Amino acid sequence: VVNFGTYGAALFGPYARIVLCVVIGVLSMMFVVYPLMMFLFCRENPYKVLLRLREPMLTAFVTRSSAATLPVSFRTMDRLHVDRKLSSFSLPMGATVNMDGVCVHLPVFVILAANMYGHQLGLLQLGTLCLSIIFASVGAGGIPGGSVFLLLMVLENMGLPTEQVTMIVALCLGINPILDMFETCCNVTGDNVCTYIVAKKSGLMMYGALERMKAGILADGKVDFAETGK
Repeated sequence: VVNFGTYGAALFGPYARIVLCVVIGVLSMMFVVYPLMMFLFCRENPYKVLLRLREPMLTAFVTRSSAATLPVSFRTMDRLHVDRKLSSFSLPMGATVNMDGVCVHLPVFVILAANMYGHQLGLLQLGTLCLSIIFASVGAGGIPGGSVFLLLMVLENMGLPTEQVTMIVALCLGINPILDMFETCCNVTGDNVCTYIVAKKSGLMMYGALERMKAGILADGKVDFAETGK
């Protein structure tokens, strides 16, 4: 509100370009990079798997929280016959450290800051920023808006004064809820996709309901006797 009150409709253009840039990057991760990984490692149609992941993806988009989406992700992995021994480890860890969407989001605002204040980024600075963004993303909380605080650290690593850092963060806050929905959806998609790939490659797929019940990991606690032939 303060930003639009100060600069008026002139902000719509820059905001639209930032949103478009982040959304294109996030969608590329979700519908190009992840499917390519599934095709290379699992040799199956990745978009059929993504279709079955739509429930946790939509939940993450709406809630903007990787942690809040965990129960839905567990249920989805059970439906895909992934061993709960794997998913109970990989999904919570992914909700904590896998922040691919943040790695798309933060560089956009770094470049915005460099352009706004005429800050030249050399190869050494770009490399340092890439590393700092990767490690900073691990510390992002699985809650709505968890990446905003990391932007402060990344911008300070550029050597910007406090006033300029505050301005960029203020610009970010104006559109962060929109970006956060796409970022969280990307993060949760990555968690589920990687869990599925590891299960496929490691032989941790459990197709029989009876075997899953014996392992104590059937989600609803019921046995499909038609499936077991009894």
